[in-house]
Amino acid sequence: MGKKGNGHIEKARAEIERLKARRRLDLIKILAALAAMMLILLGKPMLENAGIIEADNMVVNGAMWISAFILAIFAGSAGRDLSKCGRSIDEVRTRAGL
Repeated sequence: MGKKGNGHIEKARAEIERLKARRRLDLIKILAALAAMMLILLGKPMLENAGIIEADNMVVNGAMWISAFILAIFAGSAGRDLSKCGRSIDEVRTRAGL
């Protein structure tokens, strides 16, 4: 059982490492989406003050809110995947006895 048991543990550790890498990627996705949302929401008033875009332009306001909404959906799905990976890591650890 020594070789068979070690192989099972090694597969479990490899699976855990793969899931941890996915979790890190999901965390990066969340942070990138939040940074992009902040850039959009804070950059618009700066561009209006500089005179680059027209203040109170409905097209610009609509594009800003739609893009922020899409980024929020992207961050939300990455957050859901992040928690799924955490549960999967716990399940693999439990099954392997780690």
